[in-house]
Amino acid sequence: MKINELLDFNINFCGKTVLNGSWERFKWNIEINGEFFEYHTGIGHCTFLYNRKPKDIKTIRTDNEWVHVPNINNILNAILLDGEALNESFYDWCDNLGYESDSRKALDVYESCMLNGRKLQSALSINYNKIKDYINNLEL
Repeated sequence: MKINELLDFNINFCGKTVLNGSWERFKWNIEINGEFFEYHTGIGHCTFLYNRKPKDIKTIRTDNEWVHVPNINNILNAILLDGEALNESFYDWCDNLGYESDSRKALDVYESCMLNGRKLQSALSINYNKIKDYINNLEL
């Protein structure tokens, strides 16, 4: 299956950001069939400019590094994993992922995961199960 034939997607680089004053990451805005998602990769997903540009990886050049553009299969896998929250109660989700069920932050994360799951279902429409099976079989 060619994923590009089932999806209209754009991957837009937003730069390096810092979460909670400590976690540096690269921020991406992802559009899949008209639905928008925020996606992040860690700073290990780059090659510094004093090294050669990777030949087998799509990159974006910044002042200091070649940032590795995420693969649509990895993006879909991450969003599909988020969407698994749709199949669990909040308490089961917390138990399975190690969150405290009395945490407001955990509830916010759970709700964000459910929102991403619903948006992906909407974006993929009738191809949702086909793409989900394809991504699961990749064993990412």
